[in-house]
Amino acid sequence: MLRRLASRAGRQAIWGLLALGFAGWEPAGAAEVVLRVDGLACPFCAFGIEKKLLEVPAVGAIDIRMDAGEVRLVLREGQRLDVATLAAAVDKAGFTLRRIRIRDAVGTLRLDDSEGLILECSDPPARFRLRLSGEDAPAPTEPGRRVSAGGWVERFDGNPPELHVLSLRPAGDDGAGL
Repeated sequence: MLRRLASRAGRQAIWGLLALGFAGWEPAGAAEVVLRVDGLACPFCAFGIEKKLLEVPAVGAIDIRMDAGEVRLVLREGQRLDVATLAAAVDKAGFTLRRIRIRDAVGTLRLDDSEGLILECSDPPARFRLRLSGEDAPAPTEPGRRVSAGGWVERFDGNPPELHVLSLRPAGDDGAGL
């Protein structure tokens, strides 16, 4: 009996160390994507949403913070980020997706006559219509410029989805993101 308890405690310690190591892991060069989800209340909830999100081709790994209602995604290199697919996966798992926060998405600004300012991202591959907040609009916004952008998406059915810009800086700039 004592041996069984000791081995269970040892396994739990190993899993705890692995979880701590994963929580601090940052994929090189990838944007950070965090989903704000309502209804994450228990480990079973976390397992359900993890299972559905891992079915999305762009998702490589997940870190769930139940107390904050956040699901942090590590994206697979070269896979296209599709916010509508992420929203559908969260819905299939039985939860409500409130917002997607994106940080350090690198791309080129384009001006589209019908859609306005567009960010064509390369990391992760994605396309966003940018919503700049009036007088607080960050610079630079010249079409053709490579930038690193961060912000949030609340509507997931737009094509392209609208990114509410909180940070926008020349690509390669070492300034802080979101």
